[in-house]
Amino acid sequence: MTLRIMTFNIRYPEPADGRHRWELRRDLTAAVIAGSGADVVGLQEPVIEQLRFFDEALPEYRRFGVSRYGNDEEKFTAVLYRPSTLGLEECGAFWYSQTPDIPASMSWAIHKPYAVNWGRLRHKSSGDSFHLFNTHFPYKPEQAEARLRSAELLRQRAEAVDGPVLLTGDFNSPAGGEVYQILNATFRDTWAESAKREGPDGTMHAFTGQPRPARIDWILFRAPWAVDCHHTITTHRDGWLYPSDHFPVLASFRI
Repeated sequence: MTLRIMTFNIRYPEPADGRHRWELRRDLTAAVIAGSGADVVGLQEPVIEQLRFFDEALPEYRRFGVSRYGNDEEKFTAVLYRPSTLGLEECGAFWYSQTPDIPASMSWAIHKPYAVNWGRLRHKSSGDSFHLFNTHFPYKPEQAEARLRSAELLRQRAEAVDGPVLLTGDFNSPAGGEVYQILNATFRDTWAESAKREGPDGTMHAFTGQPRPARIDWILFRAPWAVDCHHTITTHRDGWLYPSDHFPVLASFRI
């Protein structure tokens, strides 16, 4: 039995993106998600306008998650899931701060709130449930401590739940670095565990199609599952139109 998990920073609607602006790439973004066959998609950076577009363009999915302010304002780490294969049993959010259960709270020189949206989902065919935590880490160079503290908090919260756990996100940190090591102490990396890899290692390409060396978008897991394939998806049109400035990453698990 296969479970397909995607992580995808879709890039917020920035008018200065010119020919890469959202209204020109949104159909391709939806097509890539639909064509992936993903059962769950952890999104980073969408705003409500983008999520409502997906509501219409991807009727095979439902979503959960709040924005960084605990409502519909500004960016989300929302999660899409297929109700045909998965049931959502519970969901919630916490924030990277010293008071993580207070919505929109911040610590450690974080410039804006960063919410983690999580859910407990049940696979309808097998009856097995798992937790998924979807995240986006601070990106500024001076926020190195914030990324480390965030990794510690995420690990603590994810370790506290029973059964299989998945982490999806844009960690704004290189695989193998300090942030990665904190999480890798408990969770395995689909890139490292996969029987087959497709696509480049790097995931951030700034709409060029040429990925930077660092692999910053990860799918991590704690589960007795095999990873059949880790795929960095490079789909584009007309030689230049990409769905985002990040490549989406898809992992296929055998459960």
